[in-house]
Amino acid sequence: EGSILIARYPKKASTDLLSSKYFVSVIDSKGTFVLPKSITEEFHGTCYLSLGTDKNIWLFTSSMFEKMSARIRQTSMLDQDARLLRRMLYAVASDIVIKASGRIHIPEIMIEHLQIKERIVGFYTSDYLELWAEDDWNERAIVVSERAEASIELILADIIREGIRTHKLDDLNP
Repeated sequence: EGSILIARYPKKASTDLLSSKYFVSVIDSKGTFVLPKSITEEFHGTCYLSLGTDKNIWLFTSSMFEKMSARIRQTSMLDQDARLLRRMLYAVASDIVIKASGRIHIPEIMIEHLQIKERIVGFYTSDYLELWAEDDWNERAIVVSERAEASIELILADIIREGIRTHKLDDLNP
C-alpha cells in the first residue's frame, strides 16, 4: 500500500504555507501512490500526466492542460522546437482520474522512463505538479541549491549597486 512519508527536505516549519507543497510518497508495484490532502483539494477529478522537461512527470488539472494545449496548437508545425514540445508533452500523455482519497496511478511507461523505484517526490507549483523519482529529485536539489545561492548573490549585488547609484551616501546611513 502506498503511504505518505513525512518530508525532511526542505526544512521548514509546519506553519509555513509552502510546506504542504512538497511531499514524498511510497509508490507501490502497480504504480499507485497517494497525494497529500492539501494537493488533492486542488487536483481532483480528471487530470493529465505528461513527461516533463527535467526527467520528471508533470501533472496538470484539465483546465491547465487545455490552456496549454490551445497555446501549443497556435505554434507552427514547421517550428522544430514546437514539434519537440508536442512530442514531449503528448507522446505518452495520459488522462487520469484522481480519487477523493488522493490515490493516483502512473502508467508503466512513465515509471520505466523515469526509473521510479519505491518513492516518488512531488512538488507543487502554481499551475502544475512535478513528480520525480526520489534519487533524481535529490540530485537536482543539490544543483538547484548551488545555483540558487549563486543567483541570490548576484541579485543582492545588483540591488546593492542600484541602491548606491540611486541614493546619496547619507541616505544609506540613517
